[in-house]
Amino acid sequence: MTEANANRATVCLTFDFDAVSLWMAFGANGARALSRGEFGAKTGAPRILDVLDRYDIKTTWFTPGHTAETFPAVTRDVVERGHEIGNHGYLHEIFDSIPFEEVKSVIRKGNDAIERVTGVRPQGMRAPAGDFDGRLQEFLLDEGFAYDSSRWDGEFELYWARGLDTLHSDGPNEFGAPIDLVEVPLSLMMQDLVYFEADFAVSAFQGRCAPSQVEEIWRDQFQYMYDRVPDGVLVVTMHPQSIGWGLRVAMLERFIEHCLSQPGTRFATCATVAAEFRAAAGSQPLESATTPAN
Repeated sequence: MTEANANRATVCLTFDFDAVSLWMAFGANGARALSRGEFGAKTGAPRILDVLDRYDIKTTWFTPGHTAETFPAVTRDVVERGHEIGNHGYLHEIFDSIPFEEVKSVIRKGNDAIERVTGVRPQGMRAPAGDFDGRLQEFLLDEGFAYDSSRWDGEFELYWARGLDTLHSDGPNEFGAPIDLVEVPLSLMMQDLVYFEADFAVSAFQGRCAPSQVEEIWRDQFQYMYDRVPDGVLVVTMHPQSIGWGLRVAMLERFIEHCLSQPGTRFATCATVAAEFRAAAGSQPLESATTPAN
């Protein structure tokens, strides 16, 4: 085990700082709908940042360019408090509903907006909505990104992203070759919106869970990793407009305290764990790094 990875467990707390862009991407423009996103920027994000300061935890905030430009003060505060900021499109676009050339444009527009507001150019990307194929990862590599955090298939382990797959309905798929881009995988299980949020106009948001139920799920998943997956990395995805409510922030604090109670646990940014993976694995992806086993 290398010194950089001499930790029994790593937790990456990540925040998709969508603010109003989430609802605008789904076609909402009413004051009531957008006020949910405003809560995230005006109340949720500052509240979360104060919690993170108390525990001296550094995190990653995937931020649409629209959020950075609409709420520049709190976006700058994220960076000034030592957190990483990542690309999350511009207006939380649904990637598989727009041409790929437009996907490229919104990623570049998002990067430019974040850099203008914070002075920092993102190292990592998380696709905002919709699906995508390997062209996205290939484009991120060409644009100089170090890592992506958009796929759901790694659970506790980082890996090399891969290029475009060739799909066959009458035979086995051909998987794309690994590329020099680290994948920091996430999961719906370790996400807040699916448990908490309900929206009459968006069928994807039909959450009905109490914070205590989500706390149990997250703690059990962490504990499984801690007990059975040495050097595992657990990525938690949250949204300030969802996790930022008082009783949910209290739940997040209890989750943080549980993780810290387990010896050898640390919190780290996605950029940190991606850099450590690259240093340990070497700069050249191996063919077997992402190709599924037979």
